[in-house]
Amino acid sequence: HESSVNSVGFTIEGEIDMRKLNAFMGKLVKERGADLYRSKGVVAVHGMRHKFTFQGVHMLFGGEQTIPWEIGEERKSTFVFIGKNLSVPELYDGVEACLATTEAKQETEEQFMFGSGDGFKA
Repeated sequence: HESSVNSVGFTIEGEIDMRKLNAFMGKLVKERGADLYRSKGVVAVHGMRHKFTFQGVHMLFGGEQTIPWEIGEERKSTFVFIGKNLSVPELYDGVEACLATTEAKQETEEQFMFGSGDGFKA
């Protein structure tokens, strides 16, 4: 490996807003895709009863819901990025900005309560 290749891994407590995460990852892949060799993680997405796992290689990125969160299990997300010239603050701050806000959580709950969702309160 080159000396400029590094890995960045971290865990963030709380639930992630999927719209914000999609925007962040889309921007990251667009701007840094050639330098981003691998990305993967397990994400606690607000309103999702299952863990969301993702992985990416350069500009290819995909994810899916996997196993359900256990009752009482702490909702936290783990991210790993491997690439060239990765900035820990840029990645951490970018993901942290994707945390679901109180307003987003309320909006999701209202969607479920008023029938535009699939019928359960997250």
